Amino acid sequence: MNLNITRETYRDEVAWLASHRGKIVKTGGISLSHAHRAPDPVTGKRVYRSGEFVGVLSADSGLWGRYQRAAGSYAQLVTDAAVANASIVWTARTAGIGGNLISLELDDPGANSQPLTVAVNAAAIKVNLSTGSTGTITATAAQVLQAIKDDPAANALVYGELARGHNGDGLVTAIAAANLAGGVAATGTQATLTTGKIGVVDDTSIIYTAKELGAAGNNIQIEYVVDGNDTPLSVELVGAGTAADPYVITVNLKTGVGGAAESTVAEIVSAVNSHYYTRNIITAEAEGEDTGVPLIDYGPQALTGGAEPNVSMAEGQFGILLHDVDVTNGNGIGAVLFGGKVLDARLPAASDEFVRAALPRVLFTTENAP
Repeated sequence: MNLNITRETYRDEVAWLASHRGKIVKTGGISLSHAHRAPDPVTGKRVYRSGEFVGVLSADSGLWGRYQRAAGSYAQLVTDAAVANASIVWTARTAGIGGNLISLELDDPGANSQPLTVAVNAAAIKVNLSTGSTGTITATAAQVLQAIKDDPAANALVYGELARGHNGDGLVTAIAAANLAGGVAATGTQATLTTGKIGVVDDTSIIYTAKELGAAGNNIQIEYVVDGNDTPLSVELVGAGTAADPYVITVNLKTGVGGAAESTVAEIVSAVNSHYYTRNIITAEAEGEDTGVPLIDYGPQALTGGAEPNVSMAEGQFGILLHDVDVTNGNGIGAVLFGGKVLDARLPAASDEFVRAALPRVLFTTENAP
């Protein structure tokens, strides 16, 4: 169904619409979520803007929201903020909501001459503070930081650093178990893997990136194999790309007559990016120089960090909001463009490759048309 509008009526709101011919619009059938639109910090109003990309938030609710792509944020906890030279900022090692499950307790053992120790149970970190001969706490912030670093389980969960203006000489105080907070899940991210230096050879790091957005990219693994004498460089792909049966991309490195690997990073990148199957799943690029030769086996190592878009990008569930919709006082009704010619630079945010793939009937252009 087409929505017949005039330039005069929607002059300000649809300045991004390059042409009214051939447009495909869903009118009056989408409900935009009040809860998923943050208020403007100045006006306090919650308004979806004309030209924003919107999609279905969940099949159950049927509500629509704004398309967003963002890296996850890290949960944090600050201890002893008011104690001179003793404040520590604790940050989850991994971004996302999982960091909010980590708890930290600084415990006063209530006994004389106790050592400083660390105990970890799942995501709960308990620091048993050291005490002197009279039972008073003697642990400084610097000592607590070091104790966490020296404990593999605790160090894998959190990273601690002195707060600005604190030198670590101050004595910490006991606190009950408290959770880190503020971790937010990533949305619409591609899974990646950076191999880093392979063995002791410089310039051997490659960055692998999943082609598609979402958690499916976490089901891709990379491995290098050095096997045999005088063998060619080749790439193999096995698996179904699921959690139970992930894709495993095996790079069989070229070897010389003595069996030593000879494939350079440049050659590996080219082989992966040109392989009939793997080029549709991942891209590879050298992190630095591409002249290094990995000399040893590597992996299999999985890509990580892939997260689903915050809205559905399926056909009929994703589009461009035609006009402003104010949801300050509750959910609002809007119209969505599925097809037509759009001036990309005039949109509130320009399209990305995933938006363009999800909207094949929209021509994103820089030129206007009658």
